[in-house]
Amino acid sequence: MWPDTLVKVFPKAVCAYVLRMTAKDAEPLSKCDNFWVSKESILAGPDTCRTPTELAIHLLYKQHVQQHLPEDWQGAEYWVQVYEPGKGLGFHFDKDEHVMRSSGEMLNPLWSSVLYLTGSSGPAAAAAAGDSSNGGSSGAGGRPCSCGSSEDSGAAAAAAAAAAAAAPTAADEDDWDGVRQAPTVILQQVYDPELRTSVPESAAASVLVWPQRGSYCLFDGRLAHGVLDSCSGSLRATLLVNWWAQRPQAVGDLPEDLEQLQLTRLDPSSAQQALQCASIQQQQQQQQQQQQQQDGEGTDAAAAAADGLAGALDSLSCGGDDATGGSSRQQQQRLPCLQVAAVEGDDASGVQLVDVVVARNGLTLLGPSAVSAVAFEHLGFNLYPMEPPEGEEGEAAAAEQAPFGGKMQTLAAFVSDEVMGDGEDDDDDECSEEDEDTFRQGG
Repeated sequence: MWPDTLVKVFPKAVCAYVLRMTAKDAEPLSKCDNFWVSKESILAGPDTCRTPTELAIHLLYKQHVQQHLPEDWQGAEYWVQVYEPGKGLGFHFDKDEHVMRSSGEMLNPLWSSVLYLTGSSGPAAAAAAGDSSNGGSSGAGGRPCSCGSSEDSGAAAAAAAAAAAAAPTAADEDDWDGVRQAPTVILQQVYDPELRTSVPESAAASVLVWPQRGSYCLFDGRLAHGVLDSCSGSLRATLLVNWWAQRPQAVGDLPEDLEQLQLTRLDPSSAQQALQCASIQQQQQQQQQQQQQQDGEGTDAAAAAADGLAGALDSLSCGGDDATGGSSRQQQQRLPCLQVAAVEGDDASGVQLVDVVVARNGLTLLGPSAVSAVAFEHLGFNLYPMEPPEGEEGEAAAAEQAPFGGKMQTLAAFVSDEVMGDGEDDDDDECSEEDEDTFRQGG
């Protein structure tokens, strides 16, 4: 069932303390080449981590990735992207770039992944997240208090200090301008080496992940993906980590001289504090999950896999039911799966804004109850990115259609095959020349 075995989202994947240290190095890392960290270094533990970024990768592996990797995986490639406000990234496949240039062969990673260093669904949502991560006071509703002997006092004090370090601070807040940062789009589409093209030609399913600071998206490394443009005026920063069965050619190790790269050198005390923060957060997440189960939350989302996919997509599975266990299973976010279908009446234009589809299904992209990842099944519809509205008239027209806060949160729409087909043969089609200029085919 799309996309359970192929796309996984983990909210609060690393604690705020680790996130802050990693985000501090985002700008200098974004100016560097991609770096490699070996399986041996990751398995060796935090003592071998030279930077906060390597520590974050170690924690992501331990908490979310290790059960999804085969025994013969070799390591991780990582880099940072910092986008100018509103700018996206075209649809593409992650691959060994050197091999592609030299031989034309497409070698994909086992898993691609994104750790969001920025992003929010609004100030109220950030405040709620802060309350949750703080854990509240000891006692009912908070982190279990330590009621042991005086011998436990040192550990309790260390835990309290770690909890304080894990808590979000005012410095963590986005410059919120009422608009979500641009989502990552993951398409149910792969590259066919025999046909030397992507299949299917038009993806019938997709996942959109809106940045939420500290969340982590892990997806099958063969899937096409990209980043939409956005109306947000804030910088979007992400740590990208690809997990490989073989080391990509021309990807080097992190140099010894970190100071020249303006990167933070991780000292042992910071590493230990980070591990304590991560342990506390993991306990809190387990408690929240148990409470949700007791409250009867987490009903199954209605979804059915689209029929008729190309044969290459049939192989995109991880062996049936997702066999994750332990804390990772508890922390994985269940994605709502929305069906995009033709509508009747005044809205029967064959073009449906992503925001409108989300709102029509009773979901929101703003505030404490906002969703940050949604799966879509859109057989018969293509997902098309849109250009940001220009000028006062364009912004006013977009605001009339925007169901969330009077602003377009997602610059994309689902366009029916009929509309695109009519556009090829009929001068009076419903998708005008202006529409065709607005939409850029995704994938």
